[in-house]
Amino acid sequence: MRTGIYVHKCSKVTIHARDPHDSGAKLLRYNSKDIATALGTHKLEPGIYQVISRGELDVKGEDLNIQVMLNDKDTWPDPGLQVVQLEQAATTTTVQQFFELAKGITVAAPPAAPVSSATSKITDDPDGI
Repeated sequence: MRTGIYVHKCSKVTIHARDPHDSGAKLLRYNSKDIATALGTHKLEPGIYQVISRGELDVKGEDLNIQVMLNDKDTWPDPGLQVVQLEQAATTTTVQQFFELAKGITVAAPPAAPVSSATSKITDDPDGI
């Protein structure tokens, strides 16, 4: 899942996963190579950000807009002039490419459930009858 966050003024933004097992969400900024942990509270400068997650998120903050794409295979919609102007030298095409490139970034699956001690001792030993 991809979530676009368009920050218009410096803002404190809080990001929470709706699923408690979705702890691997990643935060990216347009034209930056940095990838940060998305969950928690961030002070974000005006600009274009993207969160890559396994499931839906709750995003709260002032002076921002949110765009969500539930299906990672969908093409990112035209962001509009107001969004493109948030980043220096950005164009509609480069903003859409930013959201397309993130398709290759994976979010770790939640850890497997622990095996109980009762079943972990069961072995299949057909010759040891």
